[in-house]
Amino acid sequence: MLNNMKGVCGVPELIEHWLIEIAPGEVDKTEKYRYTTMESIAGTFRTHVRLVLKPCVRPLHMFRTKAELVSAIRDIVIIQKTAVEERGILHRDCSLNNTMIEDDGNGSHGTLIDWEFAVHILQGNRYPIGGTGTVLFMSQKLLHQLSDAIPVTSAQKRTRKKASRSRPQLTKFIRHTFADDLESLFYVFAWICIEFRGPLGMKRVLKPRDHRSEWLPRAWSTNSHAECDKAKTGFFFHLEDLQKLETQIHPYFKNLVPLAKEWYGLMRNNDNPDSVPFDAVLKMLDRHHAELPKDEPSPELLFARTILKRKQPTGDASDPARAVDLGVTELPDDMTRHMKPAGGNMTMEAAVPIRPSKRNKTRST
Repeated sequence: MLNNMKGVCGVPELIEHWLIEIAPGEVDKTEKYRYTTMESIAGTFRTHVRLVLKPCVRPLHMFRTKAELVSAIRDIVIIQKTAVEERGILHRDCSLNNTMIEDDGNGSHGTLIDWEFAVHILQGNRYPIGGTGTVLFMSQKLLHQLSDAIPVTSAQKRTRKKASRSRPQLTKFIRHTFADDLESLFYVFAWICIEFRGPLGMKRVLKPRDHRSEWLPRAWSTNSHAECDKAKTGFFFHLEDLQKLETQIHPYFKNLVPLAKEWYGLMRNNDNPDSVPFDAVLKMLDRHHAELPKDEPSPELLFARTILKRKQPTGDASDPARAVDLGVTELPDDMTRHMKPAGGNMTMEAAVPIRPSKRNKTRST
């Protein structure tokens, strides 16, 4: 599929690939060992392939400024639009771990990786289950279809079986459109605004709350398709969930709250969710990007302020190191504990951010 997307800005270039062997002449395939909690779907075994891609990119949540974050999201929408309208391809797995930023020498732009589950668009938009994306970022419609197509019984929860011994089942299909991928990108944006508290992957520690005030990312992260479907259905049905979104967004992202609310409304108030156009989302992102401050402090400036504050035993209100700047005045300890001296100067090595658990794709063997 990467070859079919060749030449599209923001899509990685395939340099080389090869099959992985577990013994001389024996290719690694899931049919040999994979365990599953549900019956195997006939004809869906997978083969282990290693890819070499370029360029080198950084995760979307490692953005440097909010303007870069919104701009990168806009670029990813353009990639989705180009794939659908010009190449006839649907990505189907837009998630936090697949949305990236590339530094190209003249700035940066958003990229979309992991085209493993991409498909050529078919009339009717119906595709076999097994490559529908990451549960946390799936659209409500996909989750609803999957909860109906793959009911998990109590016996299945207690029993694990080898895929090779499972009884093959008829392939089931679900409807997946570009609107589902756009909704997934909204969840990526919302996740970053709630789970992070600044640039360069500054992770936020969410305090426990009672069930009525459960954090949205946690409600979207259950292992059950049915529970996730219920959470996201409620998210768009109950307006109080919009208030929950607004209050849970970290103060650093406060000037992105209008974007979050408008994007939410664009999906919620549309009579036909499948017809939410790319251009409407792009226009919205362009407008909010233009309204963001262009003088937002860079991570380097935040780093310098942190060093200045540490070196000064006392500070006063006029000290630039103490100035309030868009909710973040300095880098916290968890981002600077890896500061190292280099030739008498300080250099910054950001702590590795905590990422969400690995994607939980629809099981198929």
